[in-house]
Amino acid sequence: RGLGDVYKRQLVICLAVIVLLLLFIMIFISISKSKHVQALKRMNEVAEESRQLQNAFIANMTHEIRTPLNVIVGFTTILAETDNLDKEQRVAFLKEINENKDVLLQLVNDLLDYSKIEANTMEYNDGEVDVNALILETCIAENAHSRLPGIQAEFVEKLPQCRLRIDRVRFGQVVGNLIRNALKFTEQGCVKVGCRRSVSYTHLRAHE
Repeated sequence: RGLGDVYKRQLVICLAVIVLLLLFIMIFISISKSKHVQALKRMNEVAEESRQLQNAFIANMTHEIRTPLNVIVGFTTILAETDNLDKEQRVAFLKEINENKDVLLQLVNDLLDYSKIEANTMEYNDGEVDVNALILETCIAENAHSRLPGIQAEFVEKLPQCRLRIDRVRFGQVVGNLIRNALKFTEQGCVKVGCRRSVSYTHLRAHE
């Protein structure tokens, strides 16, 4: 009888341990499932944010492409259908067509770069770049476009010498976009562009 009681106690203990192990496993599975659900929820939120940003980018690019395209079509139609335009008018219209052609080409290149970024195939070709010369070239190029009278980009602050090992094309795109956007939203005065060396890095700024 005493031995039977011992076996019973051992059996109860074993059953209790098994129950505790099952409870622990169930709790662990529940926590893991909850974390998995939260991770999936976060991934869905990130995917949705990415989709919304992508849609906004496409909508904006569509609008940006439509503007120069309408100008090109409009002035081309006038040149084709109007016979009494003088030389000065024709030159002005052709200048507008050429400038908007450049804008349209830049937008197409931006779209191609965007697709490369999405496909993770963007390539960079680093080389030594004279930053002062690049900024000055960009200002001159942007000032050649027709804008409100007096709205110009001025390279007012430069380092005595600034040469960086970077991708000239990509850096030029950043500088060009920065100056172009500043000019676009400037209604009077000028856009002053410059670069200076801070404690840890050199930064570029453009403001009205």
